[in-house]
Amino acid sequence: MRISSRSLLYGQSATVAAWVSKAQIRKFVRLVPEFVVELLSPSDRLPAAKKKMAEWLANDVALAWLIDADKQTLYIYRAGQESAEKAEGLEELAGEGPVSGFYSRIERNVARSLKKGPLRLSQQAGAA
Repeated sequence: MRISSRSLLYGQSATVAAWVSKAQIRKFVRLVPEFVVELLSPSDRLPAAKKKMAEWLANDVALAWLIDADKQTLYIYRAGQESAEKAEGLEELAGEGPVSGFYSRIERNVARSLKKGPLRLSQQAGAA
């Protein structure tokens, strides 16, 4: 049985889906988050990650952030928009929509700053 990424959005893991029939899969509750964050790892490829974000939006996610810390870039995907907003060199993140009120400063890890290593997020109290 082939498991599509869409089936994973509906609350089935590959382990569970391998043991149930197609009729049983249709009975699962459709669970889709309102907000998704994807942090690129060194082995991830940007085109594949962007495609994944498009799949989330196609399945009714309201807001998605794709973070490329190595390039200090944030791609913001919003429901109803045809393309992502690209933000570079950010010093802070402020939530909107389903994560309204979230605020985080973006700091360089001091130990890696000389090597221009990845960014790290440190959550701050209060809204933007």
